[in-house]
Amino acid sequence: MARTLNSFGLFIVKAYKNARLRAQLSKLPIAARARFLAKRHRALPEADRAALAKEAATIKTKPKPKPKPQKTQRRLSAYNVFVKKNFAKVTGTSPQRMKKLAKLWNTQQDKIV
Repeated sequence: MARTLNSFGLFIVKAYKNARLRAQLSKLPIAARARFLAKRHRALPEADRAALAKEAATIKTKPKPKPKPQKTQRRLSAYNVFVKKNFAKVTGTSPQRMKKLAKLWNTQQDKIV
């Protein structure tokens, strides 16, 4: 479902299309920009704000994307469990440890088969 834009949102869009005002705003920190734009919006005559609200009501924006569901964690394989149990028992750098663990795994698999 599309959302409608409010009058302040439309005011900001139009403010950033004004090159001179955009240059002035780019020098300000974000919080100061918001205060500056809010003051200018409140200072508009009521008729202008009503016209902005009427125009904004006709503009549809994209809906907020729904968050992606979290992936369920896969079950660890027998090899993964073996590596977790024995990683601390083997010494060396990580790649060396993994090579030693792979050899150890293979020797255990040969005994099983």
